[in-house]
This record gives sequence, C-alpha cells and structure tokens, in this order.
Amino acid sequence: MILAGKRGEMIFEFTPSSTDTAEAFYRFEVPEHGISELFLFVGTVLEPRVAFDITRVDFGAIMLGSRCTETVHLVNSEHLPFAFNFEKPALDDESAVKKANKGPTLEITPLSGLVPPNGRAAVELSFRPTEEAVLNANLNCTVRKKKMKLSLNVKGEGYAVHSKLLLLEGTAAARAREEQEGTDGAVLDSGAGIPLGGEGITDLKPAPHVNVVDFGLVHLNQSSSKILAIANTGKFNFDYVLDRGDSPNPMLVMTGARQAGAVRKNGRVQASLTFHPVTPCQLDGGIYTVSIAGKYEYILKLAGTGAAPNLRFSFLEHDFASCFTVTPGQPPHKETVVLRVSNQDPSQNLSLDCTLPRNKVLQVECGPRVLAPGEHVEIPIHFTPREIQEYAFQVPFLVNGVSTVHVKVEGKGVAARLELVQPQQADCSFGRVREGEDVTKHIQVVNRSARPLDFELIDEGGVLGAHDVSVNPRRVSGLKPKQVQSIEVRFAPQKRNRDFDHPLVLSYAGGLRPLAKVSGRATGMDVVLSTDTLAFGAVCEGSRRTRKLMLENAGDIATRFQWNQRTIGDLFTVSPLEGALRPETEIAFDVTFSPKAVNNDVRIDGMQLFVEGAAPLRLSCVGACVPQPDESKQTVSFESVARKECIEQVSIKNPTQKPIFVAPTLKHSELLEHFRAPAEVSIPAGGEASVDVQYFPLTMTSEEGYHSAELFVALPDGSAVLYNLQGKAGPPETLVIEPLTTPAKASLPITLPVQNWLSTPQHLDVAFELGEGVDDSTFLEGTSTFDVAGAETRNYVLRFYSYKVGTVTATATFTNPGSGEFMTYEISVEVTEAGVVQTYNLEAPIRQTARRLITIDNPLPADAPVTFPETWWSCDDPHIRLSRVGSMQGSPEGVFELEFRPLVPHEKKDTELVFSIDELGEFKYKLTLGATEPPAIPQLRFEAPLGGAQVETFRFRAYPAAGASGKFSCSVQNAQFFEVAGDCSTTGSDDWEGEVVEVQVKFEPEALGAISDTLVIDGGPQGEYKCLLKGVCRRPEPRGPFTVEQGSSATVEFRNVFGDTREFSFAVDHPDFSVGAAKASVNARSPTTCAVSFNPQPPPEDSTEPLQPVVSGRLLVDVEHNGEKITWVFYLKGLRKD
Repeated sequence: MILAGKRGEMIFEFTPSSTDTAEAFYRFEVPEHGISELFLFVGTVLEPRVAFDITRVDFGAIMLGSRCTETVHLVNSEHLPFAFNFEKPALDDESAVKKANKGPTLEITPLSGLVPPNGRAAVELSFRPTEEAVLNANLNCTVRKKKMKLSLNVKGEGYAVHSKLLLLEGTAAARAREEQEGTDGAVLDSGAGIPLGGEGITDLKPAPHVNVVDFGLVHLNQSSSKILAIANTGKFNFDYVLDRGDSPNPMLVMTGARQAGAVRKNGRVQASLTFHPVTPCQLDGGIYTVSIAGKYEYILKLAGTGAAPNLRFSFLEHDFASCFTVTPGQPPHKETVVLRVSNQDPSQNLSLDCTLPRNKVLQVECGPRVLAPGEHVEIPIHFTPREIQEYAFQVPFLVNGVSTVHVKVEGKGVAARLELVQPQQADCSFGRVREGEDVTKHIQVVNRSARPLDFELIDEGGVLGAHDVSVNPRRVSGLKPKQVQSIEVRFAPQKRNRDFDHPLVLSYAGGLRPLAKVSGRATGMDVVLSTDTLAFGAVCEGSRRTRKLMLENAGDIATRFQWNQRTIGDLFTVSPLEGALRPETEIAFDVTFSPKAVNNDVRIDGMQLFVEGAAPLRLSCVGACVPQPDESKQTVSFESVARKECIEQVSIKNPTQKPIFVAPTLKHSELLEHFRAPAEVSIPAGGEASVDVQYFPLTMTSEEGYHSAELFVALPDGSAVLYNLQGKAGPPETLVIEPLTTPAKASLPITLPVQNWLSTPQHLDVAFELGEGVDDSTFLEGTSTFDVAGAETRNYVLRFYSYKVGTVTATATFTNPGSGEFMTYEISVEVTEAGVVQTYNLEAPIRQTARRLITIDNPLPADAPVTFPETWWSCDDPHIRLSRVGSMQGSPEGVFELEFRPLVPHEKKDTELVFSIDELGEFKYKLTLGATEPPAIPQLRFEAPLGGAQVETFRFRAYPAAGASGKFSCSVQNAQFFEVAGDCSTTGSDDWEGEVVEVQVKFEPEALGAISDTLVIDGGPQGEYKCLLKGVCRRPEPRGPFTVEQGSSATVEFRNVFGDTREFSFAVDHPDFSVGAAKASVNARSPTTCAVSFNPQPPPEDSTEPLQPVVSGRLLVDVEHNGEKITWVFYLKGLRKD
C-alpha cells in the first residue's frame, strides 16, 4: 500500500551459488491504474578478492628448542565478509616421511576465521624445530565461495649448536698462541690446530656444573696464563657473551677475545686469561660466566694466589743518619751496613739482582746471583755523602727478573768539623830548645760536627818523631758533638837538629786535615869537615894543585877555628888559617900541594884544626911529585860570546903499555873559572886521547884582554902535559822568549827566567825598550832592579799591557852596574782584539732615558792628542747613544755618557757597544737592555654641552728610529664622541732629542654624562703613544637671543648631534611667536634650520597697559634619547614696529 503523496521501495537480493551469469524477469503492476512494467535483472558472479599479502615465508635456520614466529595477513578486497579455513600442513620433502612427533613443528593460529569486508585477518605462523631437519611445506587455505584454495609456502631449518668451551694450559696453550699470531687476535677461521681433548686441554662443562680455573701460586710481577677457547664444530655461526662480573680483579687480565661476539662455523675464539699480581692477593671467589648462543651457560670459578717471592730481607728501611761528607781530593769515607737476604722458599731457586744505577753516594755490592732454597747472601751497602744535604734512595732489588723489592735507604751528609778551640793554637812553635830539655804544649780541639767523631793524629813521614816531638793521645774515639779534647804536644830533643816546620795532621771522616803547624829547633854544636882525606894525585915538580875543603857549622852556636901550622908542614898550605864561623854557615879552605922534589908518595897525616868548644878535627893529605914534561908548553885559543860555551880539544898520549886514567888540573889566573875540563880521562895503552876543554866565559873581555888558565895533566911515568888556555869573549847573545798572545786591554804577565852566571849574588838593573813602531799605548812594567842569588835561576815577572791590536816587540836587559855585564831578552807579543771590558745593565720605561757613565784610563802623555774617528762608536741597538763628557787630552781618564732610550717595550736582550780611539784602539762593552711600559699615561679632559664641542691639543715628543717613515696613525676606540685626524707626521729630523708633534682632538658628545676613550698614536718603530680622553657632557646650554621683527621671521640654526636620524619637535612658549613646522626629521650629525615668526597679538580693547616694544620668548627643541627628553632652549627677542 502506498499512500497518496508517498513512495514505496523494493529490494532485490542476488545471492549466486556459482560463477555463471544469472538472469531474471520481474513484472511491476499497478492494477488500479492499469500499469504493468517488465524488468530484466542480470547478475555476473566473480570469485571473492581474498588473498595472502605474501605467498612465501622463510624462517631460515632456527636453533632446536627455539621458536620463531611470522605473521601473514588474509586481505579481503570485497565488501562482504568471507570465512577461511586452513587445511592440515602437508610436508613435501623427505622429512615428511618422519613421524609427526619427531619432525619440525609448525603451528597456525587461527586455523579458521572470518575476514571482514575490505579488511584483513592476521594469521600467525610459529616454527619450533625439535631436530635438525629442513621444513618445506605448502599451506592450503579454503575461502568460502572461492573455488581456488589459497597456497602459502613455508620454509625453515632446525639446527643444534655444536660448541665446546676448552681450557688450554701448558703446551696446548702455547700452540694455540702460535696459531693466534697473525690473526685479529681473537677469531680463528679454522678449528684445526688443537684437539678437543688431550694433555693440557680441559673440556669445561655447562651449568649447573662449576668449573674451577686455578692459577696456583704466582709470585708478584710474574704471570700465569691460561686460554679459554670457544670452538664451533657446527655449520652455523653462534654468539657468545663472556661476563667477568661486576668487579673483576684488575690483576687478572683478559686479552684476545671481546667480551661479546660471534664464533664462525668451524672456527673458534680464544681469550687469554693472565694472572699478573703486583700486590699480594687472592682470586678465590671470582666468577666468570660464558654464555653460548643464549642457551648454554658455563660457570668458571677462579682460584689463585699472588704472593711475594719468599725472599726475606733483614731490613727494608735503613737510616744512616748523619754521615760525614767526602772532602774533595781525599779518599771517600764510607758508612757501611750489611743487608742479609735469604731464600726461605722450600723448593724454588730465586734470582736476585740490584738495579740501582751507579752513583757516587750509594754503592750496593750485589751482582746477579741465584739463591738456592735455604741459601742466604750478605750485601754490603756503602753510603758516601758528597754534599751537605739529606739523601733518600729506593734501592731496587729485582727478584726472579720481574718482581722488585725496594729497600729504602736514607742518610744525611754533614760536614766533619774538628776545629781548634783557640785558632791561634794553629801555630805551635817551640822556638829554640837546647838538646836535653823537655817542653810541653797543649792544643784543644772541639767537635763541631753533628755526630760523634773519631780522629787520629798523623805524623806524616815521621818527621816530627825524627825531631823528638810526640803527641798524646794519638787516637780518640767517639768525641761527642761540642765536646773538647786536649792534645799534649811534647818536644824533648836528644840531639841537635835544624829548624823543623811540619804540620800535625788530623785523620778523620776519611780525610787528612792539618791541625797545627809544629815548629822548633834543637840547638847545639855541630862542626865537621867535608872530608878527612884530600888526594892531590900526581903534581909536576915546581907545579901546584889546589883542592877545596869545606868546614860546615851546622850547629846553632858561632865558633872560631885555627889550623895548627906545625902539623901542616912545608909542602901544603891552607888558606885561611883562622877565622870565625857563624851558625848554619860554611867556609871553604884552599889546600894547595906544592911539591919541590920528585917523590912518588907524599903524605901528611894528623893535620889539626882547632875548633872552639869542640874536639880538634884532623885531616890527611896525600899526593905525588913528578918531573916536568920535556916538551914546551902549548897554547890553545878560544873565541866565543859571554855565557856561551866553546869547546876545543887537546891530545894527551899514554907513554906506558897499560891503560891509564889521568886527572886534568886547571889553574885559573883569576877568581872566575872560565874554563872547564873533565875530572878524569881514560887513555888506552900506548895510545892517546882527546880531551874536550870547555870555554864558558862568565864575563866579556876587553879588546886587548883575554881569559887565561893552565891545563896540567900528570902522567903515571912522572911526566906531565901543560897547556896555556886563552879565550876571547864578546857581548852575550839575546835570549828569545817564545811568542805570546794576549787580547788588547788585558794585562799579560811575562815570566823571564834570569840565571845568575856567577856563584856570588848579583844586583841587576832592569831596563825595557819597546820595538820600532810601538806607540805610547803599549806598556811594559816591572821592577827596576832585581837580585839573584849565586848560581841560581830566579823568575822575573813583568807586566805587558797594550791598548791596540798588533804585534809588539820589546827587549828587557838585566845589567850588573859594577861590571857592566848584561843579559838581554827579546819579547814578542801578538795583541788580538779586545774582549768585553765590562757589562752594563740598563732598563728604562719607553721614551725615558737610563744613563751610565763609562770611564776609561788615558795612559797617554799630557801633550799627546786623543783622536776619535768620524764614526767613533757603534751599537746594534738604535736606541743607544754614546757621547763624550769633557776633553780627554791631558786628562788621566776619559768619561763617556751612555744613554738608553727605548721606544718599544721588550724583554731583556743583549747587544754590544763598541767605540774606538785612534791612539787606544777599540773598547767593547756588553749591554743588557730592557724596556718597560711607561709608568703613567697622560690625560686630556673635555667638558661640553650636548650639541656643543670642545677641541684640545695632545702634544707628544717623537723620537727618530731606524727604518721609520716619520708618520703616525691616530685612532680612538669610539669615534662617536671623539674625533681625531687619521694620521700625523714629523718633519723627519734625526735629532736625538726628537720633536714635538701636535694632534687635535675634538669632543662632540651625543650622550649625557662621563665619557672615556683612549687616543692611540702608532708610529711603528717609533713606538706607540696613548692618551686617556676624559669627557663630560652637560645638558644643552641656552642660546640667543635671536631678534625677530614684527611681521617677519628669523632662522635659527640647529644641528642633530646624534649618530642616527632623529625627529625633533619645535615649539615656542609665547603666543606672539610661531614656528614654520612643529616637527622635522634631521639626518645624523646634520644641520637644519627652524623659521620663527613674530606676529604680536593686539591687546584687549579694555586693556589700559602700555604695549611693550620688546617681547621675549623661547624656542624649545625637544627630542627623545634613551627614554629621556632632552630640550634645547633658544631665546627669542621680538621687536614691535608700532
């Protein structure tokens, strides 16, 4: 029924049961209205669009007992829901034949369900293998109204972990380390090389079993290593994790394998566990856990003991306390302690060595050695302090080559001071003591050392004992600090002795030190002849021979002597016959044998010499008298210069048939012996011999005179040979001294060995003469006279000083004023450049001057000129000036002023100053120069109103500098307030005093308050100048008045003082005045104008006050600045016309 005005709806539902095309006719009729319509319905059926989102699932390799899950989706692209249902899995490979409970397990969740319209349904596939097998299954899923079943291919493989955890020790570990070399240190690609069992290999068991890894006893600083090997014998990689616990022992080090990683198939990973104790420790309780593939867990319990080698030291610390230092040049005094080291290990040999570096203070007598169990060694340790200080040593003893035991040795070096209580006792003089007397003196010594002291008194060489001097006590032990010890010195001479002066030496602290000088003399009588027999040999008849006989008074008492003439006879004479002999002197007697007849044996015994206060002395004289030779006398002539030998030969024949020895005799005609002959000559049988006669003239001869002597030779047959010797001697040769070298302006001592050619003392006059071309700047100075003892050589020292470089020659002549004899030395000195005369330290602030006065001696005569070259001084530093002070000529010294005025700050540096004088050469000085910042910076002060300006002038003195252009750059930090020219320059003057440069600074502020800045003027090498700029900006000052006539206008100039564009407001405070524009925008630092008009208003009609001819007002210019209103005031003056 369809009501009027309504409509109806019919629903046709098509539910196909097959995929064919379906048709149906329906007729629509409305009988009341005779309506009949035929409708054809056609339906086409398609399979539902339901499919898996993937068609293949590959689980890969899954370890047995593990589960892997994948999710696939059934996707419904239709608008209707569809049911699905999985069939039981069918396995299509070999493993399908296996029984279900042994094959791989595949679970599908859910096996059936409904896929929502235009949605998807999740299907979970779970693979849990139970044995090593391959899964390859096609899963069929039936979807309602879908003819074709959906297929899903599922693959996977079950595998088991084939692993072993091995503990390698000994040779197995060594072999594994060899294999590990050349790899990455942890992973080996091949499992070959070590068997899975055997000696040194332990197969560890997984949990709950606990595997004990015992390192045993390991000595400190030694190592014990074991290897953990994780072997993979399967065909799949697996992961491992090695957990060392929360607090692993730092002395157990693991190297090689990482703590987590993977082991490749058929490979292995090695971790080296090294127990290296450095302090005593225990590994007990440490747990390592090794997890393999997340499935197998191994528990490793660590055990081991780190202990020091059982080597016992008798002490580990020793303090030598205060020990005496070594005296330079003395043998070292050692303090020694013995360290006993014993091996108390019951079974092991232990090696021992001391590795202390060699030093002079502490020596340890310990070389490398091995101590058997129970053996010990004693090690001396010597402490020899060299300086006064505290010493501390850590003596390292190396045990078994790796473990070190330190023995601390301390000590302190102190000075050994054993001193006299009274310093004047250092001279212990007994004076003269007669033999048989006994004199005693006491010397007190005090120990001023910091420790007890042992000492011994030493009589070096037994000299004091030989002079009957004894000391008591000779040895003192343990003299405490500040303790006084008295020493008795006793002099008891038993016989006469000469003066002795010998030190009494103290031996302590390993050194010898003089304590006191002991001197004295044992007086007495001691007169002796040099011999008791004089042999004169053969003397020709009528000739004579003289022998010297010495009488020595070695005693301390003067005496007189006299020969007894009755005992002398008439063939011998003695001169002098009597006289006095002072103590410690001697006198020579000339004993002459003058035979008058031929006699082969002349002998006088018992010649008496009476000595006052002593027993008579006796002398025997023997000789022979031979006849004169038949041949005539021969003359031999010599010619030489004074004090230079000349040798001539004379021939002597042997008239016998036996070898003979003859003694040539010389008889001089004067006191000086100018000729010399050998004392004895050997002549062969029947032969002859040449005798060298030496002429050594001690003095010069006159033109007509000569030196003469007779040479007499007595022969055994009674004959004799006589030669007359005559010599002429000219002036002596000049002695040339080895050339010397000295720097200029340095004193050179020159030593001349002056030999007295006479046997008697000489008093010589000394004269110097400089060579040609040597001026007044070279000096030789020495004493004008010189005394030389007889037949001795004495050094004469003269001083050489030269101001200039060059070669100087000179002569020094020593003359005997009585005889005119002289000797001359030729001197040659090479004078090199002078060294540094003096060093001056100069330090000054920049642009300030440090001054020093340099004074040099003027050795020139008063009338000698002193000439300075045009460029007479030079210095590497341009900030140095040297100037002369006064005139040097005629003055004993020259004075120069040295000035240092730096322009740039710098650290101290060295330079050289050289100045020269033509007559005196160069003078060099070393200068150490330092320049600091100026102590104060000048200031300029400004004060100006806002909108105003002030100009000040900064003046500075610019000094010349090398390489400077004379230009300076000028700058300020804030050009907003201060304005300065970009540069300034000097006139280029090189005047040392410099010149004044002016710089104009303009202050034009744009902010109220105090303003600071710094003016920097940089002149490069001429230095940098700074000036502090202090400015104060006040509020703007009123200006005017500006006159404006009635009906006209006036222009007021105004300037924007700010650094940016600002908007200014213009207003007047009187109604008769008006401005052209109330506001204006003015550019930065630009001027502008404001027009002000004066149009006075008429007074009110009822006003009775007279009109003022002048009207006053103000122009106000306002601007905002930093939140503050600033106003400029310009006074206005309006003039009425009526």
